[in-house]
Amino acid sequence: MSMETVERIRAIVAEQSGRPPGEIEPHSRLNEDLGLDSLQIVEVIVRIEDGCRVKIPEQDAAGWRTVGDIVGYVVARVP
Repeated sequence: MSMETVERIRAIVAEQSGRPPGEIEPHSRLNEDLGLDSLQIVEVIVRIEDGCRVKIPEQDAAGWRTVGDIVGYVVARVP
């Protein structure tokens, strides 16, 4: 697992949620804990696709509930 990828995801989620990166934990829930709405989650997906060079189908992202879900998905697909 690339720590650079994990930190990039953390920074993207932090920016969209308006929280410091240090508050973004794997168990942080996207909606309940971080207050991300559907538009913000789409922005997270677009930025991850651009930054990590991975394609994320909408149906895959629909199952994400936590930051850890995102990290696990991306790390499994990024060399």
